[in-house]
Amino acid sequence: MLLFPNRSNIYRIVEVLWAINCDHPSASAKADEVFGYSAVLNLQGGNAMKLEELPTFKEAWESRGGLTAFQDHVKSRLLAI
Repeated sequence: MLLFPNRSNIYRIVEVLWAINCDHPSASAKADEVFGYSAVLNLQGGNAMKLEELPTFKEAWESRGGLTAFQDHVKSRLLAI
């Protein structure tokens, strides 16, 4: 769905950082817990890619509802910290 059908649409990619108590980090604040799959710990370097196109993301989240379910999962995990 285009917001403005007769004009170009602009979007931005957003990175999220969260701060934790580094002296006593909560296990629920670990990246593999927040993102819901351990392969996220191995993502580094290379070109930027859309999250939903990463093979490891698809493997972990496609059967659980895809990107929308992932976003809901991350939101609930961050709210619980």
